[in-house]
Amino acid sequence: MSFAAVRARAVRTARNYYVRELDAESLENLKDVAPYIRRHLNQFYSTLFFATASSAIGSYVSLSLNVGSSLPAFGAFITVVWFNFTPPWKENKRACLLSLGTFFGWASLAPWLTWFLNVDTNFVVASISTTSIGFCCLWAASKWSTHFVFIYSRAMLYNCILAFICLHIGSAVLGGDLALWKYELFLWLLWNVIYVAVYSQEVVLKARKGESDYVRHAVNVYTDLPPIVITVIRLAIEAVRNSRSR
Repeated sequence: MSFAAVRARAVRTARNYYVRELDAESLENLKDVAPYIRRHLNQFYSTLFFATASSAIGSYVSLSLNVGSSLPAFGAFITVVWFNFTPPWKENKRACLLSLGTFFGWASLAPWLTWFLNVDTNFVVASISTTSIGFCCLWAASKWSTHFVFIYSRAMLYNCILAFICLHIGSAVLGGDLALWKYELFLWLLWNVIYVAVYSQEVVLKARKGESDYVRHAVNVYTDLPPIVITVIRLAIEAVRNSRSR
């Protein structure tokens, strides 16, 4: 393959990555949730919750027992290979492998993260644990609500209350960097729920078109962050221009 062909393929791949199916109409569509969409969102949020909870447990085990990074990294590599060779229709198995992979992955990354950010172990574990609260709130709200606007607003309310209480109790008990950065961490948790709510609209759009692989959607929730943010900014600019032209 020539260099020009490789370059054209790379440009096409990057363009497909940043060109999203999400549009203004899909983003603003907050009507009733169809039963199969609601089930898909439940599976999507529960997968994210268990994966993040496994990450918190893995980081706690690694930092508490001081097992190092080599053995967890090997376990993460084996799990990733196993996950990639698992057929897409075995969704429960893939969801379990995703949680196992995040356990080993964060057990490997947590010691490096404490060194790179120069924070204590309690801050790392608390950050990941409180992030899982947001996914749990979205999961609970999707079970109890039948409208998108109620799902996202209730999840936001639940997350703000629970995260605020957990951060205050944790900072009072543990102290250290958690007490120093608790408000910044709270803003991160709030932003995370907002982002996942926006990303959920693209997940809903894909589910309506027949793409029901909720495990892959959960895996891509952060790898798709740059194009989602760029798409939302572009849609906001277009909305402002349209309003001014009127």
